[in-house]
Amino acid sequence: MKPSFLDKKKPLITAMVLERTPEAAIEKIRLSIEGGAEAIGFQLERMESAYQTEDIFRRIFEACEGRPIYVCFYRHGSDREYTDEECAEKLLMAADAGATLLDVFGDMFSEAPYYQIADDPEAIRRQKELTAQIHRRGCEVLISSHTWKPLSVDENLMIAKAQADRGADVIKIVDSSDDPKDLPGFIESIQRIREVTGKKLLFLVSGGDRILREFGPALGVCMYLTVHHHGEFDTHEQPLLKDVVAIDRAIRYPEEA
Repeated sequence: MKPSFLDKKKPLITAMVLERTPEAAIEKIRLSIEGGAEAIGFQLERMESAYQTEDIFRRIFEACEGRPIYVCFYRHGSDREYTDEECAEKLLMAADAGATLLDVFGDMFSEAPYYQIADDPEAIRRQKELTAQIHRRGCEVLISSHTWKPLSVDENLMIAKAQADRGADVIKIVDSSDDPKDLPGFIESIQRIREVTGKKLLFLVSGGDRILREFGPALGVCMYLTVHHHGEFDTHEQPLLKDVVAIDRAIRYPEEA
């Protein structure tokens, strides 16, 4: 049985690894585990294409020492661009290599820049088939939408319902804001999405208003995305692992199924 992201009673401290080579990735995994990471996440498109093989993925994942593994493979790599079909193929390769949770971006097979959630019927059909293939491999599915703007509660809920309908086990929405006045709407979005869908939720905010990246799990977000240290490809808005470990120890989480 693979370790799960779905059966935890508290938010997992997930350390992201975005590196060009397997050696650099394994070293960052080692540092992250020493620093208190409970799960490891990868954006594997950032690894140079020559290293993107099932055997290398398996070797990297073995360094996670049995922790749950979250994998993204987005379009923009470190040394080339990828088609959506190639992204899907790499996700399935990662699933076969031992990954736990696979990130199907919401406009896969039909790019939709506004909400990053495809509305083309054929793209939706293909996304559902991909989630089914991932589930048949004994893995879990996260569907992600990066909106790059502050959305209303209704807009965020619309995206969440669409993701749930396509087979997501975990809903991921990344809004963006530089205005603290948007925070109440984001908090309400978290509450409404969890209430309406009953799904695990990874809700993040980019831009100047980053407080939810550190304290969202206290409000119902299912995991922290952290980084041991910020390297070439890391998202600088992601908090440092050491800071999140300290925050996590200070928070009393409600019991969850």
